[in-house]
Amino acid sequence: MGEIAGAGLLAHVPTIVLPEETRLELNEGKEITLVTGLRELRREVFERDDYDTVVVLDSHWATTVEFVVSAQDRRAGLFTSEELPRGMCRMPYDYPGDPELARNIAESASRHGTWITAVDDAYLPVYYATINLWKFLGEGLPDKRWVTIGVCQTGDMEDHLRLGRALADGIAATPAAGCC
Repeated sequence: MGEIAGAGLLAHVPTIVLPEETRLELNEGKEITLVTGLRELRREVFERDDYDTVVVLDSHWATTVEFVVSAQDRRAGLFTSEELPRGMCRMPYDYPGDPELARNIAESASRHGTWITAVDDAYLPVYYATINLWKFLGEGLPDKRWVTIGVCQTGDMEDHLRLGRALADGIAATPAAGCC
């Protein structure tokens, strides 16, 4: 049985993925504190072995009538932001997904009165709230899977609470790493 190992509310501003020289120039010669904070979070949390999958509720992925969870075995490609292509252009990404977890989350939806669809389409876009965080927290950690959930723009607070309950049930229904 899977369990939630931790949770966080993280910023993903575009400036964190600018070249270091540019970041320093923009910030009077000092590193942006979000960059130093993400590096510390990686060292202290993400490089540990007590979790196997990261779930990102991506605030830039707006779905319309349901929640959508990425269900690919692997996500790989080049990311260019439609919002800020000058700063986030052709950024390579390559990380394993967790289709079993995605399906378990979607299968938990009806028990909570919400709609969640697991989508394994290779052309499903990725967004920079996921990619920017992965660049700092996941890149170079090949055994850590990443799953993204889009935020339903027509959902109200109760819909989002239902998503949270379905997410928790989906995690609980997924065997823990190293388990039977």
